[in-house]
Amino acid sequence: MMVKRYMASARPYAAFAVRWLQLRWHRSKQPKSFLNRELLFSCFNHTGTRPTSFAWSHGADELAYVGSGILYFAIPYMLKAKTCVCIGSGGGYVPRFMHYGQLDANVQGARTIVIDADKGDYGRPDYLHQNSPFRTRFSDIEVVKMDSSEYAAVAKRQDLKIDYLHIDGDHSYQGALSDYINYLPLMSHKSLITFHDTNGKFPCSQVLPTLRHMGHNVIDLPGIGQGIAIISVATRTTTIDADRADDRASRDCTLESV
Repeated sequence: MMVKRYMASARPYAAFAVRWLQLRWHRSKQPKSFLNRELLFSCFNHTGTRPTSFAWSHGADELAYVGSGILYFAIPYMLKAKTCVCIGSGGGYVPRFMHYGQLDANVQGARTIVIDADKGDYGRPDYLHQNSPFRTRFSDIEVVKMDSSEYAAVAKRQDLKIDYLHIDGDHSYQGALSDYINYLPLMSHKSLITFHDTNGKFPCSQVLPTLRHMGHNVIDLPGIGQGIAIISVATRTTTIDADRADDRASRDCTLESV
């Protein structure tokens, strides 16, 4: 019985070691890279000894290929983003890239904030416990357990300005659009937004045509993981457009509930 328990507890470590050896073998066959593959393997594509939850949905593998993770690093790095906000993150994959982008760009007073209410049908977080591997490794990332709409109100009272926003919370059409509209007034003049799950498998992907209609610049990359869109906020989006989009979301929600 004790041998079986030992083998069960040792299995994740053995699997981790095998993947690490695979990484080292691949490294020996590849040209030098400016990417720190050991860091990507141990701190990004893995959380503790286990593959990071939902990293696959961003196109990552279990070694050191990070898929759209490189985008979540590049945006705060090139913007020198002082404040990054991630709405929803089942495994904390996106905020760790945001945080490292700020660190590498030497942004003073940088904040990375992840908001998750821990409810709904998709991507429940596995890092809320204070002693979770994610929070132990990335202790500077602020974790807020709250509805995204409630936090938007809090951020508005605090006059928070967001340079980079990632939306991956409510996967319904209404919920995702509401996140966009609620956070739009909080975006800084140089801000960018990324929007996950755009490959059509979830209703939230239908938000993109609405955003284009509102005048925002949308680049959709549905073939990377579960799909990722990059959105440049229109400088002259009218309140009427936002209200119309909100009305459409309300109508769609009513139809879904009938």
